[in-house]
Amino acid sequence: MLWLALVPQGLALVPQGLALVPQGLALVPQGLALVPQRLALVSQRLALVPQGLALVPQGLALVSQRLALVSQRLALVSQRLALVPQGLALVSQGLALVSQGLALVPQGLAPVPQGLALVSQGLVLVPQGLVLVPQGLVLASLLFTHNFTRCHQTLV
Repeated sequence: MLWLALVPQGLALVPQGLALVPQGLALVPQGLALVPQRLALVSQRLALVPQGLALVPQGLALVSQRLALVSQRLALVSQRLALVPQGLALVSQGLALVSQGLALVPQGLAPVPQGLALVSQGLVLVPQGLVLVPQGLVLASLLFTHNFTRCHQTLV
């Protein structure tokens, strides 16, 4: 039994090459940190994480169960925020997740390309230079309005 170390009472007998740890701690290979049983045993390349947390490779953030694990190319956001690729703004729930070049709009509105006005629910999405009108009214371009007025004056 020379390959086992003599240990005080309360400590577990561990084979050589394993660290001597108090009871309640996990046996870990040399080169690994001693971790309480509530912590997962992870390799040197992985971070020590409390139970309930996932093991994540270096370069990834350590996040709680309430947060999603995301790659370095994605932003780390809370549950109330959507995961968005880099280059997109973080948006809270209630806002639609839209691609670059699109405006952030409240839920219930469609993402609109840049150059279109952001309008509230009940209003029509119109190109810039057009008047916002309540639903139920005719949406006419400025050119159409001008021509209509000229035609109306001619008819009168």
